[in-house]
Amino acid sequence: MVILQLRAGGQQARIGEETLPMSCGCVGQETTGFGGLAKAMRTVPVVLDIAERAARLAAPGAWIGIETRALPSYHLRYFYCHDTRCEQVAAIESELLRMYADPTRSKKSKLLEERGAPARRRRTQQRDPAVPLRRGCHRGDLRRGHDGRPPPIDRGRKGHRQAGTTDQGSDTRSMTMHDDEIVIEDEAVRELIATQFPEWKALEVRRLTSSGTVNAIFRVGHELAARFPLQPLDTEVCRETLRREARASQRFAEHCPVAAPRPVALGDPGGGYPLPWSVQTWVPGEVATAGFGGSPDFARDLAGLLKALRTADTEGRTFQGENRGGHLPDHDEWVELCFEKSEGLLDVPPLRRLWSHFRELPDKPGDVMTHGDLTPHNVLVEGGRLAGVLDSGDFAPADPALDVIAAWHLLDDPSRAVFREELGCDDLEWERSKAWAFQQCMGAIWYYIDTNPAMYEMGRTTLARIVSNS
Repeated sequence: MVILQLRAGGQQARIGEETLPMSCGCVGQETTGFGGLAKAMRTVPVVLDIAERAARLAAPGAWIGIETRALPSYHLRYFYCHDTRCEQVAAIESELLRMYADPTRSKKSKLLEERGAPARRRRTQQRDPAVPLRRGCHRGDLRRGHDGRPPPIDRGRKGHRQAGTTDQGSDTRSMTMHDDEIVIEDEAVRELIATQFPEWKALEVRRLTSSGTVNAIFRVGHELAARFPLQPLDTEVCRETLRREARASQRFAEHCPVAAPRPVALGDPGGGYPLPWSVQTWVPGEVATAGFGGSPDFARDLAGLLKALRTADTEGRTFQGENRGGHLPDHDEWVELCFEKSEGLLDVPPLRRLWSHFRELPDKPGDVMTHGDLTPHNVLVEGGRLAGVLDSGDFAPADPALDVIAAWHLLDDPSRAVFREELGCDDLEWERSKAWAFQQCMGAIWYYIDTNPAMYEMGRTTLARIVSNS
């Protein structure tokens, strides 16, 4: 196996090729602009020459793999707002090369983190999809078709979606979202299910693409979904969290007027996966999108959902924890971080003024039972009507305004007016609902710009609705 890294022409070539188009009012950056075309013209002949030499020396049937990446079109928005960083990157890379020339060095330099664009630090985990390919090359166990060619990509079967998911072929992964995200191998999941729940051994298990941010989701047969936490946690803390979520999900389903998942089983760590995991029922339906504007009928459905959930007894409990649903000023530190991370992405000064207004709103007494996260990827629709609700494991007492965020995430202005009248929101509850939606979408924009387009677009859409109604 040959692993190499190259930049034909070096960083000085990049500087010229990015700054020249900028002088003409064009995007020069090499990932999204003219610099990329110029880099390709310099690099492709070099790569082809390397490939030809490797082919002459390699054994029959050897693989030549080229790893690359593509960034979504919304990165153009970033590069239209910023000057090229090519000179800064050139200086950083020069220093990194000097540091890594030391054969005794064994730790990654913090300077490496400064190489990515400030508002969207590239995570090294984004390259994780290449790891199984390299491992397969090294072990010689890459799958081939009957004709000796690599198998075609299995796109899976089209069907219902859940938890912000779409059916996805096996052995594929989405871009990672978190710096500490656990790599979850598809085959390990199949082995875990077959070993711990032999009654499901014959069922098809396939990974689903998802806009969810907490769990990797695998569909098991037609009736079940397995959920694997994405971030490290103490094993017993994780187990107790899953048990608590199961109890909450069961109670939510008993009060929800539409379909909702019910807990089925709890799995143990094993097969390289370090945490407990859960299985629940599969709920059919189409996930609402960020641009979903609803309708008067859907608005009434949504108001009916909140009314039904509020009939559940809080059992004397009130809001507990640090998430949304309590005292608005408790979130000042998080919102300030969002403002800092959003420089260059958003017009921050008016957003600061808006939060100054929100954080001064008085608390609304009388907590009620709430879902806590009624965002598009947790709402299922069918025929334009509410069909199901997902991710109900945080069903608990909180500010009544917390679930009203659904009006900002899911409804256009006319439908939102119907929702407010149907639910009977007073001015304070309405303003506090905007505040909670604001706190959520401010984080979604900068944190997920690289890794979760659905969450990013939700943040953008919801923020625009809040600003235009404030």
